[in-house]
Amino acid sequence: MEEDVEEVCECPPEVITTFTTTLTFGTPAELEGVDFDALKEAIITSGSYEDTDTAVATATIKVSMSYTFEGDTAVTSDECQSAVASAYGVAATTVMCTEGTAATTTTENVTTTTAAATTTTVARRLDSHATAAVVMDVEISFAEEEAQSAVYASTPVDLEITGQTITTPLEAVVTVEVVLEVTSDDVVAAPSAADITTALADFEFESLTVAVSEPEVSYTRM
Repeated sequence: MEEDVEEVCECPPEVITTFTTTLTFGTPAELEGVDFDALKEAIITSGSYEDTDTAVATATIKVSMSYTFEGDTAVTSDECQSAVASAYGVAATTVMCTEGTAATTTTENVTTTTAAATTTTVARRLDSHATAAVVMDVEISFAEEEAQSAVYASTPVDLEITGQTITTPLEAVVTVEVVLEVTSDDVVAAPSAADITTALADFEFESLTVAVSEPEVSYTRM
């Protein structure tokens, strides 16, 4: 009697390589009129892939700023989120508030097409004779078809929270995060910031900084 032998698939796994390109604009108004389909295609074509590879890109616009709160009671992330959503007319789910100073930017694999802009970091201040001020780093996310709304949000507005003296930031930083997911037989290398900058030359952005993350790798079959 023959024993049933379980067939084992010796199919190689599909490899999914994901990396994020962050585009920082010197002037938020440059987002107006951008063809995001063409922008994503330019980023895709900046890499070296096989004909059998599949590349899919998604873009998210992010507006970031830091508010300083100084009052009798500590402000919570939820209170900040609600106040920002109300002030900017956006859904609370698109707002993220985190306590602390502005995040440090990694300069590895970064290319800037113009002179670097001056960045001001607002630190948390401690005063032994008064309630400590708290900085909330605020980030509002917009879909690529909401570019006009993102440009509007790049001009910071006052927030209202009872019991708080709030310092409104003078300016915001606008970035576009393009997440590229490549499905292939092997791990693929991310294009360099310089490659992507060259691929976007036809857009003629006045000022643009490009940063590329390290690839993240996952598998569809094991």
